[in-house]
Amino acid sequence: MATITGVQLGELGLEGKLEILNFSALASLRVLNLSDNHIHGSIPVAISALSKLIFLDLSTNNLTGVIPSELGNLTRLNTLLLAENQISSSIPPSFGKLLNLNWLTISRNFLVGPIPPVFGNLTKLNFLYLWRNDLTGSIPCTIGNLVNLREFDISDNHITGPIPQGIANLTKLETFHLFNNSINGSIPSEIGNLVNLRDFSIYKNQIIGPIPHSIGTLTKLETLYLYNNNINNSIPYEIGNLVNLRDFDISNNHIIGPIPHSTRNLTKVKTFHLFNNNINGSIPYEIRNLVNLRDFDISDNQITGPIPHSIRNLINLETFHLFNNSINGSIPSEIGILVNLRDFSIYKNQIIWVPFHIALEP
Repeated sequence: MATITGVQLGELGLEGKLEILNFSALASLRVLNLSDNHIHGSIPVAISALSKLIFLDLSTNNLTGVIPSELGNLTRLNTLLLAENQISSSIPPSFGKLLNLNWLTISRNFLVGPIPPVFGNLTKLNFLYLWRNDLTGSIPCTIGNLVNLREFDISDNHITGPIPQGIANLTKLETFHLFNNSINGSIPSEIGNLVNLRDFSIYKNQIIGPIPHSIGTLTKLETLYLYNNNINNSIPYEIGNLVNLRDFDISNNHIIGPIPHSTRNLTKVKTFHLFNNNINGSIPYEIRNLVNLRDFDISDNQITGPIPHSIRNLINLETFHLFNNSINGSIPSEIGILVNLRDFSIYKNQIIWVPFHIALEP
């Protein structure tokens, strides 16, 4: 009989429990994929007998109970996928023995407890997804050991404490998702070391302090979501260095000062949200450079001065929210050029004149 090294049974509607499998008869197994089925029950300890296993995918099933600590004995594992189940245990510290692990996903479960500091041993890890669980505690300082990490997502948990300065070592990181937790403290200036970062999303936390000037080194950044925090001070001039930025949202904070003229460099930006802050000054004339802009919202601030005629260049604009400011002057007739505009809201300002062609619109 030929030696079985791989079992690929994903998306077949399989039912039942893993306990019925005779894992001892599969000692040479290297790949086990049972994802996207209807398997229920717990993960059996016996699975740890598959000492040659390098790929284990049990994601998108109905598995319950705990993660057995014996999984830490599968030291050849390269990929471990347990996402989208109903596992309700803590992450066993024995996972710190999985030194060959490249990809770990346990998102969309009911995990409790902290992220084990022994995760710092997993120096080959590229992808770590723990989002949408009930994890508590802080981000361990040992995270700085994961120098090969490319994507890190612990969003939608109950994580507290600050972002550790050890992130300075994560120079290969491209995706950094911490949103919807209770993380506090300020954004460390070491964030500037993450020169490959494309998506930095830490919205809906308790972040305080300013946006560090070092953010200007993140020239590959495409998404910067800092909204719904307690960030203060002004927008750093270095924000203009983020020439690949497409989505920028720092709404619902305590930002002060004007919109920096350096934003003229953000020519790829599509979403620009600054609403509900304490921003003052006028809308910069250089807004004309943002030719890809679709959604511009600076409502609920202290913006003064007129709407610049340079808005004529924003031909892709769909949403233009300026309401609840102190904007004065008239609405420039160039507004009529913005044929894609669907929502133009400027109420609660000091506008004195509306162009005739707008006033006649039904």
